[in-house]
Amino acid sequence: MHIASLAKSNTEILHSLGCANEIVASTSYDAKLAPNSKTVGSYVDIDIAQIISLRPGIAFTSTFLQEKYAQELFAGGIEVIHFDPLSVDDIMENILDAGLAVNCSDKAKKIVAGMKSEIAKIKESASNPIPNIYLEEWPRPPMASGNWVVQMLELAGARGILRQGQRSREVTLEELLEFNPEKIVLSWCGVGLNADPKIVKNRSGWNALGAVAQNKIFVVDDSYFNTPSQNVARGIAEIAKILRG
Repeated sequence: MHIASLAKSNTEILHSLGCANEIVASTSYDAKLAPNSKTVGSYVDIDIAQIISLRPGIAFTSTFLQEKYAQELFAGGIEVIHFDPLSVDDIMENILDAGLAVNCSDKAKKIVAGMKSEIAKIKESASNPIPNIYLEEWPRPPMASGNWVVQMLELAGARGILRQGQRSREVTLEELLEFNPEKIVLSWCGVGLNADPKIVKNRSGWNALGAVAQNKIFVVDDSYFNTPSQNVARGIAEIAKILRG
C-alpha cells in the first residue's frame, strides 16, 4: 500500500506501525522518518498535484489546518483519513484508526496499551494539591497550549489555564495573574529545546508573576507536545518530572 502522510504526527504513528517504507509522500518536517518518500511541501503548503501523481492508496492529514488538503485529495480520488485530536484520548483513537487503515491493528493496540501503562505509572506518583502550570506554545504573542496538551497536563498531575476542548490561543497578563501559575513551561512550536526564558522574563509586567520572579521557567522539547502521536506519553512524563523538581 502506498501512503501519503502530510503531518509529522501521522508519520510518527505510521512509522511506529512499521509502515515507513510504504510512505511515498511526506512533508519537509518528517521526510527522515519515511526514507522512500517524496517531499511534497510543508505542513501548510502542500503540492496536491504531486501527491496525486504518486498515486497513493490512502492519505493521512491532520488538524483543521489541513482540512482543505483533505478535501482536495478526496476530490482527486484518494481515500483520506483526517485526524483532528483535542485530547490524549483522541490521539489514542487516531492510532487505532491508523492501525485499522493499514492492516496493523494488533500493533496499534500494543502501542496504545503501552501509552496507557506509562501514563498510569505517572498518575500514581502525582502530587497533591494539583499545581497550576502555564504551558506556552508560542511566544509572540504569548499563546497557551490547548488541544490535547490540556489533558497532558492533567495526566501529569497539573492544571492548565485552558480547559478540555479549547484550542491553543493567546493569553493576557491579566488572565495569568488571576491563574497564578506555580511554574511556566515553554514548548514553543518548532523550536525544540531552544526556547529562551529571557524572552518571558523581559515581557512588560510579567515579573509580577510569582513563577517569573522566582525563576521557575522550564524548557521542554516541543516535539513531545506539539505533535499528536504516541510520543505525547513522553511529554506527560516530562511535565511530571518538572512537577517533582
